[in-house]
Amino acid sequence: MAGQKQYEKALQVYQSVFSLNPALYAERLEVATQAANWGFKEQATELALSLVQEHQKEKEAFALLSSLEGEESWYAPMLRYLTKEDPTQSQDPLPRESSTEDESSSDEALETRAEDTEVSP
Repeated sequence: MAGQKQYEKALQVYQSVFSLNPALYAERLEVATQAANWGFKEQATELALSLVQEHQKEKEAFALLSSLEGEESWYAPMLRYLTKEDPTQSQDPLPRESSTEDESSSDEALETRAEDTEVSP
């Protein structure tokens, strides 16, 4: 019981700090994650949503929100959308290789057309 009071007080202190310096995005995400671990779902959700609203650490915030609310929430599909769009998450390198080949062949075609259209002096 005393531990819960200490956690609650710590969250209040962090809220004060974040109101003074709202640009502490990484720290806000850490506190939101810790609040969720401590069982303060409402505070964790509030902090994570503030990151989403400010377009900072969105993928991580949606991951936390999805874990808090579950797969049936709208956060889960949003997280899947964000991670699908992340190029570092690509597991299939073949599309990149084929697009590189396409780009090089289109570059060659452009060079050929440029040579064809040049006017000699």
